[in-house]
Amino acid sequence: MRYLGAILVTLAGAGLGLRQRGALWARVRTLSALSTALELMRAEILDRLTPLPELAGRMQQAAPEAMRPFFRALSAQMDALGEEEPGRLWRQAAEETLARQLTDYELAQLCAPGEALGRFEAQEQGDALQRAQRFFTQAAEEARCTAVRTGRVYLSLGTATGAMLAIVLL
Repeated sequence: MRYLGAILVTLAGAGLGLRQRGALWARVRTLSALSTALELMRAEILDRLTPLPELAGRMQQAAPEAMRPFFRALSAQMDALGEEEPGRLWRQAAEETLARQLTDYELAQLCAPGEALGRFEAQEQGDALQRAQRFFTQAAEEARCTAVRTGRVYLSLGTATGAMLAIVLL
């Protein structure tokens, strides 16, 4: 019975390591989804000249799953478009849905193209989206490298901690 308890404690430590590792990979998925969504938006604006309210509605379906809550929030705020600046609505949607998943700097990078949407010509809007898309592509790659490197460490530390605790308890 004691050995079974020791095994369970070791597995619990490994589970905590796996949980942290999963959080690292979730960040990679979020950053990659942001990059893809910004690329889709850019294509919609440059190729079809899609207005922002219609674009927000389309992106609810077309965007990667991780970004759909952002576009749902943005679409829900489109009724206030005449009273509020598009950049402010974009920022509110980003803060509501992505603030916990992004650093402050990343959130600022996401909000930057929002200032151009609906205010400038299509090419300038596309350029702003492309700058943000490049940033998030690079951030996703850096997060991927970190997840590979640090994910193993989390798993090893969790398992080792569980094993040490099991030894102490025996």
